Amino acid sequence: MISAIQLLNFGKFKGKEFELSNSATVFLGKNESGKTTIFDALRLAIGSRFLTASQEPKKVFFLVMVKPV
Repeated sequence: MISAIQLLNFGKFKGKEFELSNSATVFLGKNESGKTTIFDALRLAIGSRFLTASQEPKKVFFLVMVKPV
């Protein structure tokens, strides 16, 4: 289970950590607030290739924290 995601220089996030709930996590925000960026980072973390040439950052650093069972 992913318990948190930390975004460093990914999209609009220069250094931000989000804790994820055990049951469900909901991201609410205005347009262009970064909701889709968080989703894209999670997709990248689990191995999905979502980036297009225009979205591809020069460097991507992310940390996925897994909660021990």
